[in-house]
Amino acid sequence: MELSSISIPLALFAILFALYVHKRVYPRSSVLPLPPGPPQLPFIGNLHQFDIKYPHVFFKKVTDKYGPLACLNVVGQKIIIIGSHKVAHELLDKRSAIYSDRPPLRMANSISHGFRMAVMAYSPTLRRHRKVNHEILASVRQGSSEPVQEMETILAVKDILDSPGDFMSHIHRAMTSTMMALNYGVRFADSHSPEMAAFDKTLAYVENTIAEPTLLDAFSFLEKIPDAISPWKRHAEEFFKTDMDFYEDIMSKRENAPRNRFMEAHESWADKILNLKNLKQLSSGEEETTYLIRQLLEAAVSTTHSAALWFVFAAVTEPAFQAAAQAELDRVVGRDAMPTFNDRERLPYIQAIVNEILRWRPPAPMGLPHYCAEEDTFNGMRIPKGSIVIPNSWAMDQDPTVWDQPQAFLPSRWLCADGTIDDQKSYTCFGYGARVCQGRYVAERTIWIFVAQMLWAFNISDPSRPSGSTSPKEYVYEAVATSELLPKPTPFKARFELRDPSLRAVIDNEKARIDDELSSV
Repeated sequence: MELSSISIPLALFAILFALYVHKRVYPRSSVLPLPPGPPQLPFIGNLHQFDIKYPHVFFKKVTDKYGPLACLNVVGQKIIIIGSHKVAHELLDKRSAIYSDRPPLRMANSISHGFRMAVMAYSPTLRRHRKVNHEILASVRQGSSEPVQEMETILAVKDILDSPGDFMSHIHRAMTSTMMALNYGVRFADSHSPEMAAFDKTLAYVENTIAEPTLLDAFSFLEKIPDAISPWKRHAEEFFKTDMDFYEDIMSKRENAPRNRFMEAHESWADKILNLKNLKQLSSGEEETTYLIRQLLEAAVSTTHSAALWFVFAAVTEPAFQAAAQAELDRVVGRDAMPTFNDRERLPYIQAIVNEILRWRPPAPMGLPHYCAEEDTFNGMRIPKGSIVIPNSWAMDQDPTVWDQPQAFLPSRWLCADGTIDDQKSYTCFGYGARVCQGRYVAERTIWIFVAQMLWAFNISDPSRPSGSTSPKEYVYEAVATSELLPKPTPFKARFELRDPSLRAVIDNEKARIDDELSSV
């Protein structure tokens, strides 16, 4: 009886003490629920439900059903899907100190010796690279890139005028050459050149490695296996060497190419980075310097190439918007000269088209994954440390609570009643927080001049329909989009009709002027 009377208070004390310790060791956040998500199977979680070809479409279905913050489980790895710009802003912008890291994409880092900024961990190296990029790109907002962008787009217009059936190759060449010229001061004049083929092969391999997780990404212990029995290590090293050889060859071409008046007048980003290095304002080895020079090139080529093709696809499938754009171009620019960046402020409808392209078909519909560095909570839900966080731009920019008729291509949605751009609206494809894309202004300007000059020159339509038809054409997105990190339209046909016979002389004169500027000094 005595023992019993003593045991009860001791037991109560033990319980209270245990609760106190639990509360201190496991704070309130750890017992909160995870964000909702679809039912899981033992061990594999939601792996069986994934759409490997179009994950952004699958993720949108998840957030449509379970809310703007949803959770998936893939063999124990928590994946947090963000389907709302508001939630993305709250987490990735306002709490960027927690969410600026990347998951350990080991294979993607192995093929670049850890120097590829897009997949780099949040680290002093990343901050150093971003600082250099900020210095290099500061002049872009003042227009330093515009002469190159105008030149390559004029050449694309001329190429399409002469051989419209090959428009996809002409666009590819123009976007690649624009970024190559800005980066290195070297142009790609031929879309079928060996250099273009080598660049495309390298870029495709890198994007596929980032987009498709490998066993190495899932099982970190594989990194510790000896090189002799690790074929993936040999493969990564072979690719790295081939990759470096390609860019060293580009640097050699840059140094040995005959100089011309155009390139003499425009300092490349490679020149700027090497000048920083020579002035001791940049401390990096040769490999790191090579990656600093090239990393803006790869991202910008993929983004602008994708956006330019989706613009033509929109013109083919939803052609009605062209008339308003061409009326604006005729009023502001006229038909005696091609549009330039000097006209940009007076062409809000062209800017609205660019905005709509980047909303309607974001070049990177899932962006790149973020990584939660600390346990976090949001709206009564727990986000575990080590979670992969995916801001699904596709869902945000197709949100019917934000955008009326989100699947339609409607540039007018970006305009205020007075015809100016509505600055309260934004697209999401360039990312968030400390990981926001630094090359966005280069990409936006490249897309803008391409749209302006193409619509100035051509009526673009579907060759299978009568000329002048403006009704939308039905299609299923998954049937016309490639399954890549940056999806593009699958090959399609387009009709390019010169809007006025007199425009040919204007285009030919611009081509002759460019040929003269590109001739050797």
